[in-house]
Amino acid sequence: MQKNISQKPVLFIGRFQPFHLGHLDAIKQILKWHKKVVIGIGSSQFSGETKNPFKVLLRTKMVTKSLLEAGIKKNRFSIFEIPDINNDNLWVKHVEKNVPKFDTIYSGSKHVQKLFRRDGKYKIKIPKFNLKISATMVRGKMKRRQNWQKLVPKATKKIISSL
Repeated sequence: MQKNISQKPVLFIGRFQPFHLGHLDAIKQILKWHKKVVIGIGSSQFSGETKNPFKVLLRTKMVTKSLLEAGIKKNRFSIFEIPDINNDNLWVKHVEKNVPKFDTIYSGSKHVQKLFRRDGKYKIKIPKFNLKISATMVRGKMKRRQNWQKLVPKATKKIISSL
């Protein structure tokens, strides 16, 4: 751990459809600077769709097992469901009701950044994208029966392969 590590929890939101190595890399970056990350699983009520194939309990399991497999201790992260409400004006308040207090949000989503910037209460940080991976890419490879397995942590691969 680094000397100037922040004790305040930060929020990292994603749909994790599925959880991939890019997500894992972003969380590792966040934990270099912060003691704890609150992980918000967005669009938590959706599953069985092209864009959202996995149920929230499965996504929670992917994230948890992948982080533990990577050597990240359970006390360094917590996971919360954030269902969509389809109302940009109320969304930040909705997020606040669904997760513990935080002072910084990490997100690669321009839309999420815009909503939190407009709200004005939080620091907004963008993780460095060291790995050019997206869940859309992973789902596309799965659909085309191409090698998607190398794009996700072993724990996520095992969970998906067991379905």
